[in-house]
Amino acid sequence: MTPARLHRLAVAITLSVVAGCGGGGGATYSPAATADCLRDAGAEVSEADADYIAQDASAGGYQVTINEKILNLAFGDDPEDAEQINASYDAWGEDENRYRKGNAVIVWDDDPGPDRATVEECLRE
Repeated sequence: MTPARLHRLAVAITLSVVAGCGGGGGATYSPAATADCLRDAGAEVSEADADYIAQDASAGGYQVTINEKILNLAFGDDPEDAEQINASYDAWGEDENRYRKGNAVIVWDDDPGPDRATVEECLRE
């Protein structure tokens, strides 16, 4: 194998590993189906009360209140778009209790505790 080919292989492997670490995967979740599931789980879901970034997200966003916990859920059109949304939260300084799963960026006001599992189970493709 040539040195150039080895280098390209190493870069490809590195990018694959980086994409899998903390990137939240490549799923594309449906905002409407996710909101329906959250409502069925007893959460209040509001587009109007979502923070500015979630309201401006390309695929939409919500403020969700579940068991007195509040989170903003912003959806990109795809996982790459969600990275841009994540960068917007970085610029805004919102980083504690924030993470990305596929095309969804989830921002909790405080530690979500067991409610995190409920929200993640409601992410629907």
